[in-house]
Amino acid sequence: IKRWKKEAYENELAFNKSLAKEKKANATVREKLDSEAQLREEIKRLKKEAHDHEKASNKILEERLAQLREEVNIWKKEVHDLEEERIANGTSPDNIVEPRKKHDSEADKECYQRALEIGRNNKTAWYGLGTVGGGEVDGKHYIAEECYRRALEINPNFADAWYQLGLNLG
Repeated sequence: IKRWKKEAYENELAFNKSLAKEKKANATVREKLDSEAQLREEIKRLKKEAHDHEKASNKILEERLAQLREEVNIWKKEVHDLEEERIANGTSPDNIVEPRKKHDSEADKECYQRALEIGRNNKTAWYGLGTVGGGEVDGKHYIAEECYRRALEINPNFADAWYQLGLNLG
C-alpha cells in the first residue's frame, strides 16, 4: 500500500507540474494574442492618422490653389484692362505696367514640399510642385516634368497635369 500511495503521490505531483506548465503556456498564448490585438489597434490608429494628415494637406493645398486661381483671375482682368487701355490710348506694350500682385513661388514650393512629406501620394502637391519648377522631396530633387509624371502616376486622368506636362515638353 505504501508503494501504491507513493506512486499516486508522484503521479499527482507530475500532473500538477504538467498542469502548471500548461497554465503558463496558456498565459503566454493569451499575452501574445493580447499583444497582437494591440498591434492591430495601433496599425488601425496609424492608418487613420495618416489618412487624416493626407486630408489636412489636401485641404491646405486646395485652399492655396483656390488663392492662386483667384490671383490669376485678377491678373487676367488687369492684363485685359491694360490691353483695352493700350488700344484706346494707342500706347506701346512697353508702357504696360506689370500686375501689382505676385505670388511667392518659394513659399508655394515649401508648402508643396511639406505636403509631400506628409503624404507622398498627393497628386495635387506633385502638380503644384511642378508648377513652381520642381523641388526637393525626401532629399531628392525633382524637375517639373518629373513632378507632373508623379501626379499622373497617382491619377492618370489628371487633365491639368497632362496639359502642363505637354507644355513642359513642348
